[in-house]
Amino acid sequence: MLPLSDAIHAFIDWKLRADQATGQFLFPSSLPVFVGHFPGDPLLPGVYQIAAMLVLARAAWATPAMGLSAITRAKWLAPVAPDTPLSVCVTRQPGWVFSGVITTADRRCATCQFTCSEL
Repeated sequence: MLPLSDAIHAFIDWKLRADQATGQFLFPSSLPVFVGHFPGDPLLPGVYQIAAMLVLARAAWATPAMGLSAITRAKWLAPVAPDTPLSVCVTRQPGWVFSGVITTADRRCATCQFTCSEL
């Protein structure tokens, strides 16, 4: 599993408006992680969804040297199949605290609050 590397390659586009960044991701079914998660019914692992939020936060507010230091809260609301276009929204709170939401065209899939620091 290479969540951060795979999220960087799945990153399509992004924009920043004030303290909120939005980005588009697409994790292709050819990724090896889908073979084992889960055989016969592949799903995007939660760690990949958090990696997408981190990749977007890095692009919008910092440098690639910014790392994840804590996950305060995370909730998975709906499964994400391979090849599903994802919209990721990350809002910066005071300091290096972020709130993220992942949605597909028709539903909210995950929410997360996380803290970052310089590596």
